[in-house]
Amino acid sequence: MSKHISITTAVNPPYIPTKTIKHLIQLKLFNNDNEVHSLIIKIDLKHTLKLIIRRYRLSLATLPVALISIIFLFQIRGFANSGNFSGLGDSLRRTCSFITYWGPVLCTIIEMLLQFDIIKLLLNFVDCVKVNDNLFNKSYSKFQKNEFLGNGSLSLDSIFIDYLVLMLSLGLVMLLGGLILLVENLITKCKKNETYETTNDESKEKISKSSLKQILSLGRVIKFFILIVAVFFYVPYQLVFTLLTISHLFYVIFLFISSSSKINNKNTIEFNKTVLLMMLSILPICIPIVVVFLHNFAVNWKTPFRSHHNVLAIFPIISLVFCLQNGMMLKQEKNFNFRSTCFLLAYICFFGILFGVRNTYFIYHLFNLLACTLCIGMF
Repeated sequence: MSKHISITTAVNPPYIPTKTIKHLIQLKLFNNDNEVHSLIIKIDLKHTLKLIIRRYRLSLATLPVALISIIFLFQIRGFANSGNFSGLGDSLRRTCSFITYWGPVLCTIIEMLLQFDIIKLLLNFVDCVKVNDNLFNKSYSKFQKNEFLGNGSLSLDSIFIDYLVLMLSLGLVMLLGGLILLVENLITKCKKNETYETTNDESKEKISKSSLKQILSLGRVIKFFILIVAVFFYVPYQLVFTLLTISHLFYVIFLFISSSSKINNKNTIEFNKTVLLMMLSILPICIPIVVVFLHNFAVNWKTPFRSHHNVLAIFPIISLVFCLQNGMMLKQEKNFNFRSTCFLLAYICFFGILFGVRNTYFIYHLFNLLACTLCIGMF
């Protein structure tokens, strides 16, 4: 007679203020009547992976933003030096190759550095989001919270989990980037199979390009103020960010359709693709608020979010999307704004790796600040 026993265990969740001693599983077999001939112990790898993803789910929302920000940083620096904005596909391949081979080394170095109290104190100083110690009855040590993914120990299992989560995040980035490149390739192939015929339509000649541009500009201004007023009175800014992401997605598809072989046009397309990739990676951070808002609206509970009507939290992103959809591009200048943009991208990567799991929502505000510097760099 065989019996199957399933045992599920988990250690302390990450970033819990009071740490307890980790005990190993101790199995004891009590046999009174029957004789045990064999004992088989198996590890359910599929269920183990699910538990790891459930525990480190917030890191899967922050580490992709960190990886995309470092890609964006190298693209902007390359554009400032050579005038050519590197392609998204090449940047993704280089990042994937580097993280795959050097990921374990990076995880080991980070875990080793975070074992020193002076490093923890320094990280606590540069952390722009402070944790209220009274929330945990002052049991949350200022050194204890600075841990990579909340593990707080230098061991092979911690390094393996760090590398596993890093590779899963890289896979999400490659998936999003691959979908964008797939849509671009499909549109390019469809364009090659089309035959264009020139027709003389007298009605189209009567339309002035300048007047059409003014109408479009007027429409953008009206939409701009509608979004601002909606956020100010009722709609949470996360919903507006979701709408802007969808709008920019369609605009990038429009760029694929109307693309040409000019260098400036290629730079504009690659720049918009990277911005879209970063917006898509930040979208999961805003989705929970949007779901709650739509649910409340569906059940006729129209109580607005008091803390989500900060117009400044969406104003730079709206301006960035409107500037991009107006065909604007970063200027090839190494000025103070360029250095500020590079520093901000580096800090987003730094914050997403070390602090993003605990302060996930703040990554959105960092991107909002990045949108402000990008808009300034276009003028």
